[in-house]
Amino acid sequence: MQAHEGPAGTLGELRRRILEEAKAPGGKALEAAETGRAVLLAGTEPQLWVVLGEEADYIVVPLTYCSCPHFTIRVIGERDTKPCYHIVAVEAVRRGVAGRLVAVEPSRSEVADILAETLLTGRSRTLRRLLHGDADPRRYRAGMR
Repeated sequence: MQAHEGPAGTLGELRRRILEEAKAPGGKALEAAETGRAVLLAGTEPQLWVVLGEEADYIVVPLTYCSCPHFTIRVIGERDTKPCYHIVAVEAVRRGVAGRLVAVEPSRSEVADILAETLLTGRSRTLRRLLHGDADPRRYRAGMR
């Protein structure tokens, strides 16, 4: 690795590639965006998303991080700048290029539950309850930009 290529340079290149791929997403990224599987946890700082993946759910911090194995092994471990489809799908939705915004407004304890469930079991029951079984319609927004 050259002296100018450090973690900051790798992150900059990763972000450039995410933005480029999000302009015209294809494959799994487009499918995840179009089917509403990229879910914003509204009110979180930093902004957190959960992508309901094929194998498991993954936490995404836009342009920065995904909890999927590809990101952990390839991007963090090997400093590869090829983004996973989860982070591309989130960016495509954020920028209004593909899909529709699906958001939930979890309480602080629900955010903690969603994160713990996603990281520990690979699926969040709390998120699914908020998406599909919550009686309070103010807590779920679909199709809003």
